[in-house]
Amino acid sequence: MVTPQTIRRDLNELDHQGKISRHHGGAGLPNSSIENTRYGQRKHHLSAEKDRIAMIRLGHVADIDTLFTDAQPPIPLMEQLKLGQTTVVVC
Repeated sequence: MVTPQTIRRDLNELDHQGKISRHHGGAGLPNSSIENTRYGQRKHHLSAEKDRIAMIRLGHVADIDTLFTDAQPPIPLMEQLKLGQTTVVVC
């Protein structure tokens, strides 16, 4: 078993050697084109497109389905969902 402290120490060393780039919540390759953007920015990025996709998906939810989401779904979208016996689980 590897402890979180060991992982953190190894990541710090790899960052110091320039082999990785540390960021909040993890690490990545140095000079990567993938940017670790803040939640506040991601939340609003392409929001109209995300809402459109969500509305399409809501049409496929059956009355007895269970939905899992990793964040609080937008209220306007939840209002469109006819819950009936549908269970929504926010993780």
